[in-house]
Amino acid sequence: MGPPPASTGRMGLIIDNLLSPTDKCASSECLYELMFTTPPVCAIVYWAGAFVARLLAPNKKAEAESA
Repeated sequence: MGPPPASTGRMGLIIDNLLSPTDKCASSECLYELMFTTPPVCAIVYWAGAFVARLLAPNKKAEAESA
């Protein structure tokens, strides 16, 4: 028997199942992970990066008004 999941609780089990290592899954589970987990994770990471970039970007409208 392997080690227990790192996370506990209902959400922890869901996250462990969706983001588990792909070398231990059956073919249908790997396909499910590729089709239904990867796109939302990529979208969330892209959104977070764009949000941080927008926060750190200089305010062009304020610069134009002061010039």
